[in-house]
Amino acid sequence: MEQPSIESVTLSASFLERFLVQAPAESLRLYLCVRAAGQQGRMTVTQAAQLLGCTPEQALESALYFQQQGLWQVEDGEIRLPYRQTPAPVLARRPNYEPKELQMYAEKNEEVRRLFAMAQTYLGRMLTHHDLSMIFSLYHWLGLSIEVIEILLRHCVSLGHRNASYIEKVALDWVESGITTVQAAKERVAFLSGDFRQILAAFGQGARMPAPSEQELVEKWRNHWGFSLPVIVYACEKTVEATGKPAFRYADRILENWKKAGVHTVEEAKAAAEAFYQGYRKTESARKPSAKPSSFGAYTQRQYDYEAFEAKQQDRLKGED
Repeated sequence: MEQPSIESVTLSASFLERFLVQAPAESLRLYLCVRAAGQQGRMTVTQAAQLLGCTPEQALESALYFQQQGLWQVEDGEIRLPYRQTPAPVLARRPNYEPKELQMYAEKNEEVRRLFAMAQTYLGRMLTHHDLSMIFSLYHWLGLSIEVIEILLRHCVSLGHRNASYIEKVALDWVESGITTVQAAKERVAFLSGDFRQILAAFGQGARMPAPSEQELVEKWRNHWGFSLPVIVYACEKTVEATGKPAFRYADRILENWKKAGVHTVEEAKAAAEAFYQGYRKTESARKPSAKPSSFGAYTQRQYDYEAFEAKQQDRLKGED
């Protein structure tokens, strides 16, 4: 089989922030291979295995990580990057559109006129030159369709954000995450409006956009560890109980212990939390060197040693999340 030629790859700061530490090393290597050597954004699993010097089974396992992150699809033995009707942006900053330039586009292009009218409706104000430039850049520079931009605007407005800089930031995050189609945009909004909003409510917070690190954690809890939303919400409630604040990293530690213990339901999570609480009380009331804990107590401490974790993390958590 002919080996594909290798090209240079540019990784965005957003990608590095999200995946450099969290992503498995083999998945990162595979991502670079597909980006550098893929033909029109595609590469077979067999080709990837040959480039990486591993088995097709190992390459497929590595590919599934970024499929779960929404960066590509794996179908019929082929890894496929998201199809774009226009090239991905290559500029560090959006172009500076002059007023006469924007006026010309609006006069000559029906879609641009519709875009500006739609944006004015959603933002609920007369659009300034800065607003028009930002909105046009989503279409012209980032290559998003009118339909995707409408989903984006509706979502930002539903969160109470009509600021041009905020909308641009969300749009850049979507594009860098491969969210460029109507279906992908709808799925992202459904996640942010459903799962994440319930998680924030459990933390005692109102609607807002997740930080990249928070989004990664929630995706890990749902997609990699397989926890249902009710179990995650319960872990968040226990986090606030223990720390008095919405500490995502603390909730991550709770869920990690529940995963090790085989917890799948809210009832099992409640039993695990109660077992930890009883074990903690028992330890506090009988701290004797000669005391020999029961096998149940020993198991509980191994699986749910939150006490030691909390003691080390409390100060650190003050500056997190």
